[in-house]
Amino acid sequence: MRDAIQRPDLREILRAFLNDQLEGDRCLHLGTMPGQPVYALAGTFDALNVSPQEADHEILAFHQSRYGDAIINRDIGEVTPLVDSLMAQHGLSGPETRIELGLGLLGALRDLADVQMQRVAGSLAAQTPGDGSTASAAPPQLPPPAASLDAGPVFTGRRLSELLPRFVEAQRGEEWRVHTERQNMKTYQMFMEVCDDLPVDAYTSKDHVVPFMEVLKRMPATHGKSDKDKALSLAEIIDRANATDAQRITQKTRNRHKAALGSLFDWLIHRAHERGEPNPAHGVRTGSRGGKGSKGANRKVWEGDKLRALFSGPAHTGSHAFFRSKPGPHIIKDAYYWLPLLGLYQGARLEELAQLQTEDVREVDGIWCLDINDADFKNLKNEQSRRLVPVHRKLLALGFIDHARAAAPERGGRVFPDLKPGGADKKASYDFTRKFGAYRKGIGLYERWLDFHSLRHTFISKLADESVPDTTIATIAGHEGITQTAQYAKSKKPSVATCFAAINLAEWNEMPF
Repeated sequence: MRDAIQRPDLREILRAFLNDQLEGDRCLHLGTMPGQPVYALAGTFDALNVSPQEADHEILAFHQSRYGDAIINRDIGEVTPLVDSLMAQHGLSGPETRIELGLGLLGALRDLADVQMQRVAGSLAAQTPGDGSTASAAPPQLPPPAASLDAGPVFTGRRLSELLPRFVEAQRGEEWRVHTERQNMKTYQMFMEVCDDLPVDAYTSKDHVVPFMEVLKRMPATHGKSDKDKALSLAEIIDRANATDAQRITQKTRNRHKAALGSLFDWLIHRAHERGEPNPAHGVRTGSRGGKGSKGANRKVWEGDKLRALFSGPAHTGSHAFFRSKPGPHIIKDAYYWLPLLGLYQGARLEELAQLQTEDVREVDGIWCLDINDADFKNLKNEQSRRLVPVHRKLLALGFIDHARAAAPERGGRVFPDLKPGGADKKASYDFTRKFGAYRKGIGLYERWLDFHSLRHTFISKLADESVPDTTIATIAGHEGITQTAQYAKSKKPSVATCFAAINLAEWNEMPF
């Protein structure tokens, strides 16, 4: 009983932590030159098409989703270094205290991101710590205990049209201005026209958000700019656009519609706790596959200073224990260390690498290989994706085999257990995809069409430059043969030894290690 009385109040610790963060954020805002982004680094976004405020909004939306997902999953792994620091600082101990503090920190960081979002929208003065504002007048609320997540959900069975006014009222005057409200309400009206007015817990990515985005791709760019549209259904508007071969709305506009849906479902999830799955609007593509405007057609390769900078970044040379884009003393050899290296030196697709199991890293004819297959929970793009890929000698020297054995000592274990599957398809790479984008922004290397998949393009381009035969490249990369010779030779695939020799031709002078 005495220990309980002397035990520090976690709410006071969290209050102090949040207020310190808010005060530091306020100083950051005051010290930022007008017209410049507060959180996004200069050169990490397309300034011609994206405003500094929009760039900041994208980063903060990522953090809101990141901490919100962690709270729902009761996963304090996102804040382990902070928990360790505060536990030591205040003399705390015990697994229950650790979990409670971790969940409280997640809530505080999500509250911080909420306030930062308001500040980006121009509400700095209203959120200054110590002025009696909501942010500092009360300590951050700890997430409810696990049992409450299973209690009767607040919104189950209630239709979107019934709850939408409550959501709009919550955003009005704080997050939204008049123009934003008008735009977003149009999104929700269109969504209900396409997907019906259903109970909110009935909507899914596959059955509702994806079909809605497909409808948006066919909408004309002039939609909403003519009074004639008001009397027509969306199907009639699309038919008219098809007849006149009208220009369609841009991907930027489709992204805005998807973001509006995402904020709505985020609000529903955080207020009701009735969904045990990710936001249905997250992870849905807004662009089309193929064609001149597709990623494949515009994809860049990592080369020169950009390649050097990527692997000279904190994730590979030493980072802060929690903020991977900040320099520090820690080299953490987890998925965020290994996957970019595997992408560059193996040329495999991200999901192929992220879903590897311990038995998929094995010796064949004395050569260590990645056995890329679709056994168990794994998925592949096509039949040609099933293959053996020898491990590059650079990765052997860096200790990848030791990592794989240590991370997954038993059959069925995952080589990258720190990755959290997510999205509509429960992809193993879901968590990494979001964080790798945030990491590139954090180190000033975010560029459209220059992403993780670009590492695969870089690798394949290097093999082609080294005059590796098409059949060997196709075998290593998991591509269908692209020439007549390749088609003829499909039944005589190159040996593992031949592929190993070819893979080791991929070397870059720009690599810092």
